[in-house]
Amino acid sequence: MRCGSVWLALALSTSSVSAAPRPPAYYLAEDAFNTRYDLRERVIAQTMLIGAGYQNAVPTERFTQRTFNAIRDFQIANGLTPSGGLDTATSDKLFTVARPMFNLWSFRQIGHPVRGMPIWMPQGMGLRPYPNKNGLTYRDANDRFQVSYNYFPGTTPEVVYGGLLDKMRGNGTVIHYSVIKDGWFVISATTGEGDDEYVRYHADGNGILGFAAFWNNAKGVVNGERIAILMSASLGSMMNGRPFVEPPGFLEEAPAPVAAAPAVVPVSRPDPTVIPPAPKALAPAPSPAAPPPVAQAKPEDRISTGSGFFVDGQGRFITNNHVIDTCRDVVV
Repeated sequence: MRCGSVWLALALSTSSVSAAPRPPAYYLAEDAFNTRYDLRERVIAQTMLIGAGYQNAVPTERFTQRTFNAIRDFQIANGLTPSGGLDTATSDKLFTVARPMFNLWSFRQIGHPVRGMPIWMPQGMGLRPYPNKNGLTYRDANDRFQVSYNYFPGTTPEVVYGGLLDKMRGNGTVIHYSVIKDGWFVISATTGEGDDEYVRYHADGNGILGFAAFWNNAKGVVNGERIAILMSASLGSMMNGRPFVEPPGFLEEAPAPVAAAPAVVPVSRPDPTVIPPAPKALAPAPSPAAPPPVAQAKPEDRISTGSGFFVDGQGRFITNNHVIDTCRDVVV
């Protein structure tokens, strides 16, 4: 967490310094990323990079140096050609590496009990909800991770941001990254007791809405920084209209029928983050017309199975290219 946060802080504070020249491979990767993939696919790719531990900031609409570096580092670590560009082999491997983490975290969209706005909440790891006077707190029995989703009326991001920084500096907390702009703020820090902390709040009505997450790797590694970044992306999506997707519900291969995607807690405002286009990789929806007569199966016909994950509440999902590449018929 510290390295990534420090890098972000430096990037913000050295904007006047000329950036290093980009290699030719960057421009090839950028062009492919921005033209071959729609907005939803670009966001999903970055979400998977965060889950796998290679991107340490919220997804963006376009290809950046950060995305290029994240993809290239992932390719190097997994024995792939380090082009820095997203391709089929990279996507397949990224899905495989990120899936266990999302299975562990089991994100669901949870609405605030007063304000209604839903954000990603990691309900895996044995987390249990506990109401508090400002919202909801989730914590696990082993004290590895805790997050509170709160609303504080009668205050502003500027007041709370300044007060938190002063308090942290006064009690020996090391601040790795902090920023405030456009009615919201983020602080990333480590307390003197070794607890990592990530705080994000937005102006909402006559108060502020947001979360504070705490984790301690000495009590068990849950990759809390990745959780916090994904939660931060979901909150920014709801409050600022930034692009994001619904929590991915990963499914292991199993003969049992796939359950319906979990319902989202109703909100009082329309969701500004809906990204209409479905991914190109999605299997086509079955036609309502009557099915044609079943042809006699040829000796070489085989039935194979694969897995996928839901990307929204309407039942759309993504699977690896190799799962359906040579299939004549696809059934979900």
